[in-house]
Amino acid sequence: MRAFTMTLGPTSRFLTLAFIALTASAGASGTPLSPLPGSVMHGSLSVKGSTPVDPTEQIEFVLCFKPRASGALEKFVDSVSDPSSPNYRHFIGPDEVGQKFGAQQSDIDAATTFLRANGLAVTHVSKNRFDLFAKGTARQIQSAFRTTLVRSSALGADGRPVPFRTNVTPIQVPSSLVEKLRAVVGLDNSVQRKHMGQTTMLSPDSFRMAYYAATSYGAGYYGQGTRVGIANWDGYRLDNVPYFASAYNLPVPAGGAGSNIIVREVGTGTTWGQDTAQGEGDLDIQSELISAPLSSIYVYDDAESDDNAPVSTLSAVSDDNAVDVMSESWGWATLWNGNQYAPLFASAHDDHLSMSAQGITYLASSGDAGTEYFPQFGTRYAYPDCDEEVAIVGGTVIAVDATSGARWAERTWGLRNHWAGTGGFDPWDTPAIGYPYNVPPSYQKKYIGAKSGMYNYRLVPDFSSAAGGQDGLGNNDGTGWAIPIYYHPSGYSVGSIFYFDGTSFASPASAGALVALEGRLFQYVKPNANRSNVRLGRIQDLLYSLGGNQNIFTDVVAGNSIGNLPGTRIPALPTRGWDFATGWGSPVWAGLYGYMFLSGKI
Repeated sequence: MRAFTMTLGPTSRFLTLAFIALTASAGASGTPLSPLPGSVMHGSLSVKGSTPVDPTEQIEFVLCFKPRASGALEKFVDSVSDPSSPNYRHFIGPDEVGQKFGAQQSDIDAATTFLRANGLAVTHVSKNRFDLFAKGTARQIQSAFRTTLVRSSALGADGRPVPFRTNVTPIQVPSSLVEKLRAVVGLDNSVQRKHMGQTTMLSPDSFRMAYYAATSYGAGYYGQGTRVGIANWDGYRLDNVPYFASAYNLPVPAGGAGSNIIVREVGTGTTWGQDTAQGEGDLDIQSELISAPLSSIYVYDDAESDDNAPVSTLSAVSDDNAVDVMSESWGWATLWNGNQYAPLFASAHDDHLSMSAQGITYLASSGDAGTEYFPQFGTRYAYPDCDEEVAIVGGTVIAVDATSGARWAERTWGLRNHWAGTGGFDPWDTPAIGYPYNVPPSYQKKYIGAKSGMYNYRLVPDFSSAAGGQDGLGNNDGTGWAIPIYYHPSGYSVGSIFYFDGTSFASPASAGALVALEGRLFQYVKPNANRSNVRLGRIQDLLYSLGGNQNIFTDVVAGNSIGNLPGTRIPALPTRGWDFATGWGSPVWAGLYGYMFLSGKI
């Protein structure tokens, strides 16, 4: 199960709009204004359906600032993430991120003054000083930013028209802030979310046994004292949690099953809340419960209608600084000429950098369509796959003993009918067009230099875990699926069992196993105010340093290709060591705990 988004169909008819060259003008307070580079998302719009916005429409948006001192935050994050560095795990809180790397207070003040002078309300400034949230009417926004907003529609990934709002002229901001701002997010809302996807079928017991998380679990380490979260843009029903806990005999907190789940409503849309949509929220929550049933589980609950996503959610996770490990089962696609979204995703990357500096480990599912997630034309699933701050979890098919749960084989989730764990790289969203982080990160240069030198992009996945019960999706007769959960869409009663495949299971299940491991590692450590002393942070550096260690990873070398590497005829097959099919293979969580405990890396 995985998110994808709307794309403008290349076969649509277009009307090219003529733009007037803009020079600096003056705002309401006499402030000189200049166009913000890259602020026009759509240089052309469909002939049909382009209409002015309702001037009274309420719009919430975000001014995203660049980190101060270019490259300084990246160097800090590399330092605290590298196990060989004397600064390893010396994480800081979001306020200190803001003080050291965020926007200057004078720039925040200048932006606030400008917005208020134009009748716009400032609602929040993130602690890391990257994101300033504001709102106002379409009339006020068009006047303030000297831009024109229209409504149009385009073909979505399912071939149906998707309505959206966009600005067709550049956004103008105070000239003194042009070099300080990354983007104004939310005026255009054409980035949409939609997830797709629906072994031996894994129960919680067999998952823990297969990935060697059962040792800690059997010793009574259920995630007590830890905090794990999900980024959610879908419905969920917490009344399914007691059924899941009871069916698999999971320990429950004193307040009862589900009382350890904290919902944090974020974003500007109407949050999903206790609603049933497509099952993603239920899957993510229940997957984290498998290994960490007593961890505090934070649901960062946003809505598909939030025009400021994913920045609004990522900013909230950084601001709260509450969770130790996060999981996201969504992907973000762009237009076929997706460089126009570079400022949006660069702003998301800045928030990920902040979380890494704070010691928050962020996992995301790689996707469910093999290397086809990175096509040259059409919808691309490049974010957050191309972000070095996010650990990307691919998919496998695992076979376990029906009685003992012990593993006996594991292979790639191969490509059949376009379903497979995603691997490869995104060669089209390049640094030259605004994706400076889509290059081999330090941990890939150091440990898989031959491959990262051959393909000068961020390579995925980092590791993999069970995602499918067979190549492709399960069968209509109920066999061949990866995981059963309790879920009740319309027409079904609470406590109904549904079956799912997808890397959307691999990521949150891995997050639960990781946070349970942290709970065992730091059981005698009293968390400090920022929880920085009970976190592992950007775990990729550590995992790559141990990648060839068979006590840490089971190297998956069997299975089918997951497609050809983007732009090549080279199949992404499993091989010895790191590969494009499964990364380093699947984790041995007990081995990682043993290494961390004995090496003194805590």
